[in-house]
Amino acid sequence: IVLVENSLDLPEEIAPGNPLLGVMIPYSPLHALLMAELGFPVVATSGNLTDDPICFDEREALERLGGIADIFLVHNRRILRPVDDSVVREIDGAPVLLRRARGYAPLPLEAGRPLPELFATGGHMKNTVAFSRGRRVFLSQHLGDLSTPAAIGNHRRCTDDFRRIYDVRPVAAACDLHPDYGSTATAHALGVAVRPVQHHVAHLFSAVLEHRLEPPVFAASWDGTGAGADGAIWGGEFLLWEGPRVRRTGHLRAFRLPGGEQAVREPRRSLLGAAWEMGRPELARPHFTDNEWQVLVRMLERNLNCPMTTSAGRLFDAAAALLGLCVRASFEGEAAMRVEFAARGEAPPDPLPIEQDWAPLFETLASDSVPAARRAALLHASLAECIVRAARKAGAEQAVLTGGCFQNALLTELAAARLRREGFRVFTHRLTPPNDGGLAAGQLLAAAQEVTLDVSGDSR
Repeated sequence: IVLVENSLDLPEEIAPGNPLLGVMIPYSPLHALLMAELGFPVVATSGNLTDDPICFDEREALERLGGIADIFLVHNRRILRPVDDSVVREIDGAPVLLRRARGYAPLPLEAGRPLPELFATGGHMKNTVAFSRGRRVFLSQHLGDLSTPAAIGNHRRCTDDFRRIYDVRPVAAACDLHPDYGSTATAHALGVAVRPVQHHVAHLFSAVLEHRLEPPVFAASWDGTGAGADGAIWGGEFLLWEGPRVRRTGHLRAFRLPGGEQAVREPRRSLLGAAWEMGRPELARPHFTDNEWQVLVRMLERNLNCPMTTSAGRLFDAAAALLGLCVRASFEGEAAMRVEFAARGEAPPDPLPIEQDWAPLFETLASDSVPAARRAALLHASLAECIVRAARKAGAEQAVLTGGCFQNALLTELAAARLRREGFRVFTHRLTPPNDGGLAAGQLLAAAQEVTLDVSGDSR
């Protein structure tokens, strides 16, 4: 599936508020026969309920999808292994895999060095698994989010399948630092030593693996959620790989998430947390009823279910609510997408010279005398400038942009262009997804090198 500019006269309901369409051509004889018979494009989606894995058995499909599908086309050949369609978007002048599956997996990645035989179980979102053999890393197809019992069962089944097909006998298993992920439980069930790898370090090493980099390497590792070494929710990290260790050299200013996980679905809560940190809670007040406001303010005052986060993804959510673009999200990443799309077509403004403290930027974004599109462009330019300043302080010539936030083409391209002008060698994802789909590969390489994470010298 290739994400392309929507230049067709199609109903808005297909992709509301989205200037991109995912387009694919028939890749199987059955597709070709259907399309030849119809003679017009069709809107397609995968055969699963939200958060569940794909149905690949017809009896299962009839049971799970009977309430939403009117007709089923079945076949007398069994499907043994479900594989999603890959998703590609052009970013910074080259195609980037946002979902690595059909046609790409499990093609190996060359590590450039011999590795012990390890198995990695990935993260919680956009999960993949991986194993190493010799100088190669084999990354599985996209398995999806592990949010339901069915999805976790599919993860275990695919893990067993992968190990059996390739006769994988790992000496250790790598997994995420989060103790409650289903993927972490899978790693512990393998019966070998387990090596947890911090989420954003794994993002860094997925890029290191793809480009076969050697230290020192600076990374902006930005995404929505990842368990931090200090118990907080990380996501706006600046890291420096120096060989045997990765040093956290800084992070975006932390703020609270009222309601924790609920804030992911309600960008208005991220805005309240950010505004509370700024001492300007009134910025979020219009988005809540009186009762909601009283409850959430009391939670913040008493620090009840209000975890701290440095997340760049949640900061984009807060900006989306502040700009009036999205206060409640109907799908993952919607708020950040709306901010990116709002800024498209705007000439890049002069960035605010912020370091890792975004509060001055948000003070400016709060001014509704400037159109939302212009303020969205200022957000992107200023966050790109923030990355450049952090890279300068780190002092490494090589700079990596990794994590789910760099699915945002505008942010990636602005940051990469600014870094190149400053003389950095910039590396972005191409063959491994910048999102959590690349975590397993990064976990594996970090565990193989037994790198340690040093947070003693980080700064706000």
